[in-house]
Amino acid sequence: MAPCIAAVCVRVDLCSGESVELTFKDSHVNARSVCTEAARALELDPELTDMFALWIVGNDLGACAEPSATACLRGLLTEAGSASGGRHPAELQLKPSDELADVVRRFPNFVVKYTHSRAQVNWQFLYKREALLPLGGERKVRDPVAIRLLYHEVRRGRTARPRTRETYSTPDPEAAAQAAVYCCRRGVTS
Repeated sequence: MAPCIAAVCVRVDLCSGESVELTFKDSHVNARSVCTEAARALELDPELTDMFALWIVGNDLGACAEPSATACLRGLLTEAGSASGGRHPAELQLKPSDELADVVRRFPNFVVKYTHSRAQVNWQFLYKREALLPLGGERKVRDPVAIRLLYHEVRRGRTARPRTRETYSTPDPEAAAQAAVYCCRRGVTS
């Protein structure tokens, strides 16, 4: 007989350093349900929930990872961690239908496949911007919760943009300063 699971608790970290603790009654928890509940807990405007996604992020792999080795599950190569002195964490954006237990089980294999590193990987779930969100979509945001989430992501250098023509046009330290000015003009505080 299979063991009965009463509830599944999921900790979702934010780029601000805060975290959200979510509890689910079903043992089959997918990324869409985690994102929906995280948005509800953060009081994010329901129309903006598609701007954010759930990511699984591994610890800093340092020199073991190649500069472009971070990949999301949709196959988009990104360059993450440039603000962390050239170190590259393993980051995978979960598809809405991905079950968390399955992703956690397969994550070490993803790290080996995309970074060619066999280092021990500690991971966390991170709620941050959707990789395919265009800059134009970000610029239209007026919701203070969404602005705060986007601000902290840029501030901590956690923005992973796919290789497109829409990129931040300044180096990371300047982008963080621009994000701070942007938020101050709109009255958003950390």
